[in-house]
Amino acid sequence: GVPPLACSEMTERTGSIARRPSMSTGGPCPGFEAAGVFKRHVCKHCGKAQSEHDQSDLPRIRTGYMMKTGADHKKYQKRWFVLDAVGLKYFDGEDEKKHSGTIPLSEVQSVEPVPSSAYFNINIPGRTYNIQALSTTDSSAWIADIKAAVDALKAGAVGAPAPAAG
Repeated sequence: GVPPLACSEMTERTGSIARRPSMSTGGPCPGFEAAGVFKRHVCKHCGKAQSEHDQSDLPRIRTGYMMKTGADHKKYQKRWFVLDAVGLKYFDGEDEKKHSGTIPLSEVQSVEPVPSSAYFNINIPGRTYNIQALSTTDSSAWIADIKAAVDALKAGAVGAPAPAAG
């Protein structure tokens, strides 16, 4: 079956102290919480341990290379991006071994194209992601897919059962 997709709401907990991990430091995937002092990360929604929670369970909407600036610097770096129903994840390479960060779709306020270019911006509270696609056509496709995924998530259509035929 389709796993619960609300797993984008994760926090790290140790005892009674809760804090949201920094997305720029590549902290724990948002959606898992630590259980007890061992900081065993357990998904609040599906109950799987983080090590068992296969990100490939979520259908991929789009994948590909793009360039993005860092949180603390303006130099563009090539990253492999994976868009699914809850986030836009980026990795150092196509092998997806080093997860560099995630833009949670639940936090996306806007996705804005830069006119006549392959650049676009994704705005979340406290940060703007500056991204460059491979071409203007590729940029338009990424923007459309990100907006559609955000709209589906906000409408509650993500992971909802299909309506009965009839």
